[in-house]
Amino acid sequence: LPIVGMEPAVKPAAESTATGIVGVFATAATFQGRLFESVVDRHASDVEVLTRACPEWVEIVESGKTTGHEVERVVSDAVAPLIQQGADVLVLGCTHFSFLRGVISEVAGEAVTVIDPTSAVAAQTERVSTGAHGSGLVQLAASGDLAEFTLLVPQLVDLKHAGVVLPFA
Repeated sequence: LPIVGMEPAVKPAAESTATGIVGVFATAATFQGRLFESVVDRHASDVEVLTRACPEWVEIVESGKTTGHEVERVVSDAVAPLIQQGADVLVLGCTHFSFLRGVISEVAGEAVTVIDPTSAVAAQTERVSTGAHGSGLVQLAASGDLAEFTLLVPQLVDLKHAGVVLPFA
């Protein structure tokens, strides 16, 4: 099976910044990986890239919360320092963070561009799966509690044809 991963959209951020400062939100594991370092080296050597690990954003999304005062506070705690340092483009580098995009955009303000690469990931998934002769059934995998994940998915996305949730080790 083809696998499509999430790569923070540093290249379009570097190309569109007016201040020369971009912010990237992801998990600590993303920032520790060689891939992220390589993307920055290749596409953002002439801009300042501020990084912020946001494990609390993952926790909030996994609790089913994507709006409200608590969400706004947690998002603001991470976004405000990057804006204060001059970032005018923010990159969402984790699939969880797309669910917070509205709040992130609101907190960041109209002068800040938020880049969410999930549409590009979806388009690439469609490209690599064309001709894969699959069943057409969406199958989800979770590394955590399967029952909890099964309850969470309908709160976040409208998947009318979701199939079983598989364990992902």
